[in-house]
Amino acid sequence: MLFNHLDIYIYNHGRRDAAIDRIVYKYSDGYSTYHGSNDDLIVLKENQRKIVKLDYSDLIIPGSEGDVHYLEDIVIVDIRGNEYTIPNCKEMIDKVHQTR
Repeated sequence: MLFNHLDIYIYNHGRRDAAIDRIVYKYSDGYSTYHGSNDDLIVLKENQRKIVKLDYSDLIIPGSEGDVHYLEDIVIVDIRGNEYTIPNCKEMIDKVHQTR
C-alpha cells in the first residue's frame, strides 16, 4: 500500500467554540515546524471537525548540514497556548514510515 497522505481529524466535542492557533509538527533532534498563525485561525463550533492532511513531504525535513529529521509527533495549540497531543499519533506515524 502506497502512502499519499494521512488525514488527521480535529474534533471539538466541547460546548464552547474552540480556536486553534497553530499545528506543530515535532521532528527528531528537537526540530519543529509550525502550521498556521493568527491570520489562519481555525474556529470549530460545537461538534464540528477539521481535517488536516499530512503529506509524505511532511514526514522528513532536511537539516542544516545535510542530515534529515523524522516526524515524531503532532501537537495542536489553542489561542491560550494550551497544547493537545493527538492520541496514537506516534503509532500512526510509525506505521506510515514502515510503508515506505
